[in-house]
Amino acid sequence: MTPEELDQIAETEREAQSHFTQRVNVCVAAGCLSCQSQLVKDGLDQEVMRRGTKDHCQVKGVGCMGLCSEGPLVSTSAGVLYKKVESADGAAILDSLDGAPVSRLVCPTDVPFFQRQKKIVLENSGVIDPDRLEDYVAANGYSALIKALTEMSSREVVDEVTKSGLRRHGLEVEHGLEIREHSEICHLQRG
Repeated sequence: MTPEELDQIAETEREAQSHFTQRVNVCVAAGCLSCQSQLVKDGLDQEVMRRGTKDHCQVKGVGCMGLCSEGPLVSTSAGVLYKKVESADGAAILDSLDGAPVSRLVCPTDVPFFQRQKKIVLENSGVIDPDRLEDYVAANGYSALIKALTEMSSREVVDEVTKSGLRRHGLEVEHGLEIREHSEICHLQRG
């Protein structure tokens, strides 16, 4: 696939998403799925269909929203995060898109758990549908990879990863150091 083809996919997806004026994202990551979030998503889908609002209200399964212990989690385009949502809550959540939030379900996001987070690698988790490549590409997915492969030297890639401060999960070893060590043995190839 070429960068131009990815650009076309992104443009097509952004155009399709631009028709939605309201969005409801349902966490479908493992923690929330184990709390029946698929039933919540199905209930919201059915309620949108019943209301005849599928042309402007999108219900989307998304990756982890971060607070698995309070799942199923649902977020809305109104900027509200809901916790412990059940399938029967669909109508109330959809009603809240044009009004006040459903207070009994609101999950406060002005707490240290959320306030101290700065998502970098997972910045789109809870926003994009992990089952749809088009959704990821529309959110500029792969743009850094394309830049690394087409515009940067191997040394620039290593320096950028080192500078980022990213660390491997569970270890205190910088990726840049590992890349530098490996690139001395297996020079990065382009082609």
